[in-house]
Amino acid sequence: MNIALPLAVYERIRTHIQRVSFVVYKDKFLFPSNATVMSSVISAELPQVNTQGLSSPIVITANVKLPDNSSLNLIKCSFWNFTTLSWRSEGCEVANISSSVDERGYSTITCHCNHLTNFAVLLNHDTRENPTVEDNEITELISYAGIIASIIGLSITIIFRLSRREFRRGVPQIILLHLCFCLLIVYIMMLIYDKSFVVQHMGSCFLVGFLMHYFLLSSWGWCLTEGVSMYLLLVQVYNVNLRRFLTKATICCYGAASLLVCGSLILSGSSADVAEHPGYIVLDAYRYGDACVVTYPNSLYFVIIPIAVACSLNLVCFVFVIKGLRQTAASDGMGGTKKKNMVKHRLRQAVCVTTLLGVTWCIGFVKVALQSSFGTTSDVVWAFEILFSAVNSVQGFVIFLMFCAANLWSEFRCTTGPDKKRGRLYSQTSKLGSTSNEKVAAVTATTHQSSTA
Repeated sequence: MNIALPLAVYERIRTHIQRVSFVVYKDKFLFPSNATVMSSVISAELPQVNTQGLSSPIVITANVKLPDNSSLNLIKCSFWNFTTLSWRSEGCEVANISSSVDERGYSTITCHCNHLTNFAVLLNHDTRENPTVEDNEITELISYAGIIASIIGLSITIIFRLSRREFRRGVPQIILLHLCFCLLIVYIMMLIYDKSFVVQHMGSCFLVGFLMHYFLLSSWGWCLTEGVSMYLLLVQVYNVNLRRFLTKATICCYGAASLLVCGSLILSGSSADVAEHPGYIVLDAYRYGDACVVTYPNSLYFVIIPIAVACSLNLVCFVFVIKGLRQTAASDGMGGTKKKNMVKHRLRQAVCVTTLLGVTWCIGFVKVALQSSFGTTSDVVWAFEILFSAVNSVQGFVIFLMFCAANLWSEFRCTTGPDKKRGRLYSQTSKLGSTSNEKVAAVTATTHQSSTA
């Protein structure tokens, strides 16, 4: 298998020395698909060189055993798309199929492509191996609609809670604001992370990938912070300054995310030639195929594993909180009752948010596992693709419904209509939910001392 770079590629090289990487894969093990890979898979990469949309094609030639003539129209020159985890043919075409056959029964196929990535010659048995335009439009429509709804919902939630004094006070309120802000940045980056005008420029691609990586990790840090704060409030309420805890939590959430991102950059740079390309370590660390995301295996070590750990620790905190609620005696007094009710309310909200985020990742893992086993043509894989796009894109909008729209609706019902008489009760409950945790801890401590005396 041969690959020839056109003059247009060399014109984009700005340095006297340019590292070119070629990799030939023996089989298709790393590229699971139902299509028949007729040739070896060859990969070519030029770091720091934009190889998208070339005016002159890259020429790839491969010697393959041709099928019968009735199947020649199924032969495709394809590349591996890291975003959809499937073989695609956009920008590649079959230029020539040699009619001559050598003594081994092999013929030469010539492919032309206008970009560099992982190439192979395929015999496509299934018309859904490359998703149709309609399939892609459905997935993109669902994703973009959900992402835009989430961006609007999170923005309204942040503005609403910042404009109301009772929603700016207290540990749970501040944690929610941080979570909404982190998710808002992630969704904004999701709108553009795979756009050509971002991918083609290393600086913008790095910035988008970096922000999405950093704030995704930070959002899970704040989910864990909510679980830990509830545990401290209910189980370890004494000798705990929750205002100081919030300061420490802020440093830990954003600091831990910074350490993980730096670790990802260091691991990316360990395989680069620092002497020849000092800027390659940073600028190309978030370019993976035709998207600006964390590269593999960094995505395993610095995204999947940290999120799995945070989710597991959160579940442990929830178990202890539920156990503490069940053990709370009815004779705890007024302070204990108020604290118990507030923790129950926060627990329901935290479980909903963590479940929403966790289920999304579980669906994504199942989708990838199914693609590895059945390729991209299975109807089950397609169903999980739609489900993942829908759930992943509406997380922010669901948070808006839970923490903004629900509050406004409760206020409306308490000030008008048949629930007007319960307005005073709602006001007291709202103040209880937004009261600082230090006051609740003080009430509980006083009650405990009285009972001890």
